[in-house]
Amino acid sequence: LVAPAFRCAIAMASATLAFAQGFTDATYKLIEVDEPLLQELFADDGSVNIKGTDTDEAVLTTRDKSYVVRLADSSNTMLLVRGPVELSLPSSAAGSGMPEGTTACARAVSQIDAAASVASEADCAVEAAAPIQIQARAHEHFELVRCAPRLGRAHALLSACPYAGAAADDELCRPPTAEFEEALAPNRPDRRPTLAKLEIETQCSAHELHAAMQRYRAIEVRGRWCMLDPQFETDVVESILALAVEQDWPLDAIPLADAVSYLEPQIDETAVRHCVRTHSIAAFAPWDAWRAAATQAELALDPRAISRFRARAMLLETAAWPKDVFYEAWADGLPNGVEVCDADLEGQAVLLPADACAGPTVRALPVESMPASPAVRFGLLFGVKPAWSMRELAPYLTEMVAPGKTAEALVLQYARCVVANDGTYTYVARA
Repeated sequence: LVAPAFRCAIAMASATLAFAQGFTDATYKLIEVDEPLLQELFADDGSVNIKGTDTDEAVLTTRDKSYVVRLADSSNTMLLVRGPVELSLPSSAAGSGMPEGTTACARAVSQIDAAASVASEADCAVEAAAPIQIQARAHEHFELVRCAPRLGRAHALLSACPYAGAAADDELCRPPTAEFEEALAPNRPDRRPTLAKLEIETQCSAHELHAAMQRYRAIEVRGRWCMLDPQFETDVVESILALAVEQDWPLDAIPLADAVSYLEPQIDETAVRHCVRTHSIAAFAPWDAWRAAATQAELALDPRAISRFRARAMLLETAAWPKDVFYEAWADGLPNGVEVCDADLEGQAVLLPADACAGPTVRALPVESMPASPAVRFGLLFGVKPAWSMRELAPYLTEMVAPGKTAEALVLQYARCVVANDGTYTYVARA
């Protein structure tokens, strides 16, 4: 590790260098880190990891951040020593306000610039000191660049065997015949990933992974995690909303135990509690609070989550709707007091403009189905619709924009901006 270099006033001090007997160019790999990451590394609590397979770009993760690890050449030779470095100041230093004989100490690795200028011989007269033993030399180091969480592996693992209820799981757990055993293996409930496996294999921090799992509405079943089967999730939420109307329960106080009691055995307790949680105001609570929410006595449903659910259910039934028909049916399907909102379609559907054959159309385009590769994702988006506003694109880019970067900068790597006569901006695929 290269700690922030403590640079001595080289023009006011000098030292004798000697190559140690075990001098090497290959023993050490250097990585540059900032102070907060250095302290997290020294804490040695397992939060700092480097993740990736042989074909991946290495990603270093902390508790809540992800960094791409890249090799950087150095224009200066770095000479590595073991222990502190002490440089004696010459007697002329007294006039500079520094005590004669003062020494400077670097706590970890000291970097000495090969091209540094040296003061005149008279100014560099120093007391005799033991030579500094150079243990190794380095011409390059690894640097860390903040990156967006790479969630493709987590999504693939979570979606491999969706949960469609306890009965469906029991059926899948029956021993397969020998000829189908290998083909069915990834789709068996007992092959679903544990949280530990997801944290190990996904190239992002635990915090970023947990946030993504909440967005995916992932469910834990017998200690393993997966997504819900879309039709099963629709049936469960429909049943909960119908029960709330039947029992005259206010949407801001759904009694979980009562809901479970009424809906079992058709729907298992795990699914009922989970679906109330993922459509409640606790849906995006901190991870520990989110996991605990399913055990609470009551939960308040989020009107916006209910609105998004209704739109999602309609688009699952029919992928493309005339705009007017869709909005009318959407409004009719919502509980009293919940109104439709265009923002609730973001990341779920896109509005296609009218053409010679049809009027404006609402088409399903869930962000969860998008490929992880930016190039492939943009190709798919522009295949669906040739021109996009930034507002329309934004929901499909959120997970790909690195911290400190903008969505527009990412878009312009794969698209060009077109300015209309009225001053509006749209983005189209590069030729």
